Amino acid sequence: VMFAIGFVTAVLSNLMSNTATCVLMAPIAKQIIMDSHLEAYTKCIVFAMIYSANASFSTPIATPPNLIVSTAGANYTWMEFLKFGFPLQLIVLPATVGLLLVIYAP
Repeated sequence: VMFAIGFVTAVLSNLMSNTATCVLMAPIAKQIIMDSHLEAYTKCIVFAMIYSANASFSTPIATPPNLIVSTAGANYTWMEFLKFGFPLQLIVLPATVGLLLVIYAP
């Protein structure tokens, strides 16, 4: 569940602001927690959502620093961001989920 919420959040956060992504995903995560009786894992799931929203590396519009770099004359393409950023996100998400389970799981 944490990985799924983190993955969806990360994908959305590459296409819109991380704040908007969290606002969109928070009620969905809350409903999943309640319906699946995962209240003991609330902190893990919420932190997975937050960190996934902030670990957006795959597009030039994902974060303000990405946008600054992409418009600073370096002429980076969307594909260049995706080639480096997507594998990085695939590394960060499982590591984040694993660490959160070690630190916060009941």
